[in-house]
Amino acid sequence: MTEFSEVRIAPVVDRGRTRLARIAGLLYVIVGIFGGFADAYVPAKVYAPGDAATTAVLEDAPLLAMLLH
Repeated sequence: MTEFSEVRIAPVVDRGRTRLARIAGLLYVIVGIFGGFADAYVPAKVYAPGDAATTAVLEDAPLLAMLLH
């Protein structure tokens, strides 16, 4: 009977990939924060329902195009 040395099985984690994944996750959270801001806050400040005279969208057609697409 032969003896085997103890084999340690540990997950091999590439530190570069881990760091890259964390940076990607952070950027994903930042995109979510800015996306929520763009959906909730910006249209309320740009568009005044029922009052075309004060609606800033009428003065800025490219901004309207960005909001609608």
